[in-house]
Amino acid sequence: GRDNMPVSHDGEDGQAIDQTDNGRSSLHLGRPPSVRDLFKVMSRIANSVVFERQTGYATENQRTICLAETMDVFAAACPDVKSRRIFVRDFAAPAWSLTVDAAVQSLESRIPAIDQHDGFVHIGRVGLPTSQDEVQIDSGTYACTAYTIRMMESIGVCIRENEPVLLVGETGGGKTSILQQLARISGHELVVQNLSLQTDSTDILGGFRPLEIHHVARGVYQDF
Repeated sequence: GRDNMPVSHDGEDGQAIDQTDNGRSSLHLGRPPSVRDLFKVMSRIANSVVFERQTGYATENQRTICLAETMDVFAAACPDVKSRRIFVRDFAAPAWSLTVDAAVQSLESRIPAIDQHDGFVHIGRVGLPTSQDEVQIDSGTYACTAYTIRMMESIGVCIRENEPVLLVGETGGGKTSILQQLARISGHELVVQNLSLQTDSTDILGGFRPLEIHHVARGVYQDF
């Protein structure tokens, strides 16, 4: 009946929030979630967390990692901090049995550790293969803040899971610098392709160019 229908009102930031009859909020975080997102979260958790066999207990650190994977999949596309905090409060933190304060602290103040061993460079919860014998974190020209390290960690998980990544932001906001720093500390070459309104598909995929046969034959004739 009508009493069971969700009602809509504006959140603190003016973004639409659906309030259901149980008092919980259903945010619109940029796009509707799908079953594919759920499978993606499960795949990430399976590759990030090693649970003890034959037990249903998960440590707080393991649940914190699960929280981070959940937020990256479902809420990373939302640019509004207040909306993400509402999602943490009403959905993500209760789902992993974490307090809201602990969840927000982990997501917004945690500084992932960066180290290297066994042929991998580890950035927080993700390890990427590297050919470097020693990781040089401080390049002298790039400031590794808590935010940029967390961003490199999130991008690193996408690389490990072979997921495409789209970084959105103002010009000069540090999108390219984060990728350059991630490539540097992991010992990988970064291939850069600058795009513009004049960029054509052949600039990326390549193509065939028609040639007159006598132009090719002239070079062969001159060589021999």
